Amino acid sequence: ELRERIRQRLREAHDVLEESLARPGATVGRGEESVLEALVSSSHERGQPAEDLRRLADALRSFDEAAVFTIHGFGDRVLEENAFESGMAFGTELVREQSVLLEEVVGDFWTRSLYDAPREFVRWLKSSASRNPASLAELVGKLRSQATLEVLPERAPVPTPGLDVAWRRAFESAETQWRSQGEEVLRLLADAARREVLNKSSYNLAKIESQWCSQIDAFFRSALPGEADAAPFANLAAARVKLRTRKNQQPPTHPFFETAQRLVEADAAYAEDLRLRWVGLKLELLEYARREWRRRQREARTRSFDDLMTDLDAALAGPRGELLAEKIRARFPAALVDEFQD
Repeated sequence: ELRERIRQRLREAHDVLEESLARPGATVGRGEESVLEALVSSSHERGQPAEDLRRLADALRSFDEAAVFTIHGFGDRVLEENAFESGMAFGTELVREQSVLLEEVVGDFWTRSLYDAPREFVRWLKSSASRNPASLAELVGKLRSQATLEVLPERAPVPTPGLDVAWRRAFESAETQWRSQGEEVLRLLADAARREVLNKSSYNLAKIESQWCSQIDAFFRSALPGEADAAPFANLAAARVKLRTRKNQQPPTHPFFETAQRLVEADAAYAEDLRLRWVGLKLELLEYARREWRRRQREARTRSFDDLMTDLDAALAGPRGELLAEKIRARFPAALVDEFQD
């Protein structure tokens, strides 16, 4: 299609210029062809329309010799014609659809990485739709299609040991205390809200009396890291109670507020640790995918369209890159590129 479009455009230019020579002063008469009109006018102004017409005729006669490619077709041609210089394997099949291989690589990594992972980390991953094999497959796909992207951080963050134990202890302590003192805590907060000691927006009396008990019970049942800093449980932490106490008022006090504060702090630290583990898992996947993708392609003797660009880039940067570059220059002294991204 691309070749035919170019051939047709050359034919149109030839015919328009030929007509201008046969009928001097006539206009092209094609409103949408203003570019051709400008080219014809320029040719006459330079005083060489006959020479330009001859060159267009030569271009049409020798058009089948022209190297007209898509950017991927160019990469494929260069790699195939210079297999020794590029290190290209012989007899490989160009595969358009790579989704099956992508799913296999990511799926194998996911299984290998999580079969013995900490329980809380697995539950934390499952709690979000953005932390799953599908999102990892999307990440690998982006990197494969844009191989020059810089991946940050360069090294996986190092998790802090012991945060999971600290979180579990703080959680269990708060849960035990809540079971025995929860009603007392809510009555204290309801009384403070009724007397307008606390900020009404954060400590709404109706919600304290009708909703908070069931919501906090549900929080303890879920036992999921990263949720302690959300209302209403976060409103039970000592720092939050003090912060939301109105001016010139004394904040209500209760031992559970300090217990809740310790859980909020341990929860924030552990949630950040899990996030760093997730970052590390993604970095591990990218390194695994680079190795495993190539290995499986070699075994199947296949390559993808994205590989054409990355392989050519790697070949030019490799030990025989200068020789390959010389051959490309000799074969293609000039290149006309019609799209910026190419």
